[in-house]
Amino acid sequence: MFVLMLLSSLGLAQQQVARPYNDRVRIVADDALLVYFLNEFTAAVEYQSWPVVVTFFEEEPYRIQTREFGISDAQFIREAILAPGDQSLPRRPGDASEFARLNSIDTITITTVEFGGLGDVTIGGQVTLYDGTTRRVQFGLVRKVTGEYEITSAVG
Repeated sequence: MFVLMLLSSLGLAQQQVARPYNDRVRIVADDALLVYFLNEFTAAVEYQSWPVVVTFFEEEPYRIQTREFGISDAQFIREAILAPGDQSLPRRPGDASEFARLNSIDTITITTVEFGGLGDVTIGGQVTLYDGTTRRVQFGLVRKVTGEYEITSAVG
Protein backbone atom coordinates (compact mmCIF):
# COMPACT_ATOMS: atom_id res chain seq x y z
CA MET A 1 0.00 0.00 0.00
CA PHE A 2 3.02 2.26 0.25
CA VAL A 3 2.99 3.00 -3.50
CA LEU A 4 -0.73 3.79 -3.40
CA MET A 5 -0.24 6.30 -0.58
CA LEU A 6 2.85 7.81 -2.21
CA LEU A 7 1.15 8.25 -5.57
CA SER A 8 -1.88 9.87 -4.01
CA SER A 9 0.20 12.23 -1.88
CA LEU A 10 2.29 13.29 -4.88
CA GLY A 11 -0.76 13.83 -7.05
CA LEU A 12 0.48 11.22 -9.53
CA ALA A 13 -2.54 8.94 -9.32
CA GLN A 14 -4.64 9.11 -12.48
CA GLN A 15 -7.52 6.95 -11.23
CA GLN A 16 -9.63 7.94 -8.24
CA VAL A 17 -10.08 4.43 -6.84
CA ALA A 18 -7.67 1.53 -7.08
CA ARG A 19 -9.01 -1.93 -7.75
CA PRO A 20 -8.69 -4.26 -4.78
CA TYR A 21 -5.43 -6.18 -4.56
CA ASN A 22 -7.08 -9.58 -5.17
CA ASP A 23 -8.55 -8.27 -8.44
CA ARG A 24 -5.05 -7.31 -9.64
CA VAL A 25 -2.97 -10.24 -8.34
CA ARG A 26 -4.71 -13.60 -8.70
CA ILE A 27 -1.97 -15.98 -7.67
CA VAL A 28 -1.32 -18.12 -4.64
CA ALA A 29 2.22 -17.82 -3.33
CA ASP A 30 3.81 -18.44 0.04
CA ASP A 31 6.34 -15.70 -0.63
CA ALA A 32 5.02 -12.56 1.08
CA LEU A 33 7.69 -10.35 -0.56
CA LEU A 34 6.62 -11.54 -4.02
CA VAL A 35 2.97 -10.85 -3.30
CA TYR A 36 3.83 -7.42 -1.88
CA PHE A 37 6.02 -6.59 -4.90
CA LEU A 38 3.30 -7.57 -7.40
CA ASN A 39 0.66 -5.65 -5.45
CA GLU A 40 2.76 -2.49 -5.47
CA PHE A 41 3.77 -2.89 -9.12
CA THR A 42 0.22 -3.45 -10.40
CA ALA A 43 -1.03 -0.48 -8.37
CA ALA A 44 1.60 1.77 -10.00
CA VAL A 45 0.60 0.50 -13.47
CA GLU A 46 -3.10 1.07 -12.87
CA TYR A 47 -2.38 4.54 -11.50
CA GLN A 48 -0.35 5.13 -14.69
CA SER A 49 2.56 6.43 -12.66
CA TRP A 50 5.29 5.51 -15.11
CA PRO A 51 8.17 7.20 -13.22
CA VAL A 52 7.30 4.95 -10.27
CA VAL A 53 6.92 1.87 -12.51
CA VAL A 54 10.54 2.17 -13.73
CA THR A 55 11.75 1.88 -10.13
CA PHE A 56 10.60 -1.77 -10.16
CA PHE A 57 13.19 -2.70 -12.82
CA GLU A 58 16.80 -3.77 -12.49
CA GLU A 59 18.82 -0.57 -12.60
CA GLU A 60 21.65 -1.59 -14.97
CA PRO A 61 19.54 -2.86 -17.93
CA TYR A 62 17.25 0.18 -17.56
CA ARG A 63 20.23 2.56 -17.59
CA ILE A 64 21.84 0.88 -20.62
CA GLN A 65 18.68 0.82 -22.69
CA THR A 66 17.47 4.33 -21.90
CA ARG A 67 20.77 6.21 -21.66
CA GLU A 68 23.12 4.31 -23.93
CA PHE A 69 20.66 2.97 -26.53
CA GLY A 70 18.33 5.98 -26.29
CA ILE A 71 14.98 4.20 -26.01
CA SER A 72 12.24 6.04 -24.16
CA ASP A 73 10.93 5.02 -20.76
CA ALA A 74 7.59 4.24 -22.41
CA GLN A 75 9.14 1.86 -24.94
CA PHE A 76 11.30 0.25 -22.24
CA ILE A 77 8.27 -0.48 -20.03
CA ARG A 78 6.18 -1.77 -22.94
CA GLU A 79 8.89 -4.14 -24.14
CA ALA A 80 9.73 -5.34 -20.64
CA ILE A 81 6.26 -6.24 -19.35
CA LEU A 82 4.20 -7.13 -22.42
CA ALA A 83 4.51 -10.54 -24.07
CA PRO A 84 6.25 -10.71 -27.45
CA GLY A 85 3.70 -10.04 -30.17
CA ASP A 86 1.48 -8.04 -27.78
CA GLN A 87 3.65 -4.93 -27.38
CA SER A 88 1.68 -2.75 -29.78
CA LEU A 89 -0.70 -0.49 -27.88
CA PRO A 90 -3.08 2.13 -29.28
CA ARG A 91 -2.75 5.72 -28.15
CA ARG A 92 -5.41 6.83 -25.70
CA PRO A 93 -7.52 9.42 -27.57
CA GLY A 94 -6.63 12.99 -26.64
CA ASP A 95 -3.33 12.00 -25.02
CA ALA A 96 -0.28 13.43 -26.78
CA SER A 97 2.23 12.51 -24.07
CA GLU A 98 5.22 10.18 -24.41
CA PHE A 99 3.18 7.68 -22.41
CA ALA A 100 -0.01 7.87 -24.53
CA ARG A 101 0.26 4.19 -25.50
CA LEU A 102 0.91 3.03 -21.94
CA ASN A 103 -1.91 5.27 -20.75
CA SER A 104 -4.27 3.12 -22.81
CA ILE A 105 -3.86 0.48 -20.06
CA ASP A 106 -6.80 0.57 -17.66
CA THR A 107 -6.11 -2.57 -15.62
CA ILE A 108 -3.43 -5.19 -15.12
CA THR A 109 -4.15 -8.66 -13.78
CA ILE A 110 -1.46 -11.14 -12.75
CA THR A 111 -2.66 -14.74 -13.12
CA THR A 112 0.41 -16.98 -13.26
CA VAL A 113 3.73 -17.34 -11.49
CA GLU A 114 6.40 -19.91 -12.36
CA PHE A 115 9.47 -20.39 -10.19
CA GLY A 116 12.75 -21.30 -11.88
CA GLY A 117 15.65 -23.19 -10.41
CA LEU A 118 17.98 -20.24 -9.85
CA GLY A 119 15.61 -17.93 -8.01
CA ASP A 120 14.13 -16.52 -11.19
CA VAL A 121 10.38 -16.08 -11.53
CA THR A 122 8.21 -15.69 -14.63
CA ILE A 123 5.02 -13.68 -14.25
CA GLY A 124 2.04 -13.86 -16.61
CA GLY A 125 -1.31 -12.16 -16.96
CA GLN A 126 -2.97 -9.50 -19.04
CA VAL A 127 -3.69 -5.82 -19.33
CA THR A 128 -7.08 -4.52 -20.36
CA LEU A 129 -7.07 -1.37 -22.46
CA TYR A 130 -9.49 1.58 -22.44
CA ASP A 131 -11.36 0.06 -25.42
CA GLY A 132 -11.85 -3.31 -23.70
CA THR A 133 -9.22 -5.20 -25.70
CA THR A 134 -6.47 -7.11 -23.91
CA ARG A 135 -2.77 -7.78 -24.27
CA ARG A 136 -0.72 -10.55 -22.64
CA VAL A 137 1.68 -9.67 -19.85
CA GLN A 138 4.88 -11.67 -19.46
CA PHE A 139 7.97 -10.63 -17.55
CA GLY A 140 10.69 -12.06 -15.40
CA LEU A 141 11.75 -11.29 -11.87
CA VAL A 142 15.01 -11.83 -10.06
CA ARG A 143 15.50 -11.86 -6.34
CA LYS A 144 18.28 -9.66 -5.04
CA VAL A 145 20.53 -10.73 -2.16
CA THR A 146 18.39 -8.48 0.06
CA GLY A 147 15.39 -10.70 -0.72
CA GLU A 148 13.60 -8.01 -2.71
CA TYR A 149 12.45 -8.56 -6.29
CA GLU A 150 13.22 -6.63 -9.47
CA ILE A 151 11.80 -6.95 -12.97
CA THR A 152 14.40 -8.16 -15.45
CA SER A 153 14.73 -7.02 -19.03
CA ALA A 154 17.03 -7.98 -21.85
CA VAL A 155 19.75 -5.59 -22.90
CA GLY A 156 20.02 -5.10 -26.64
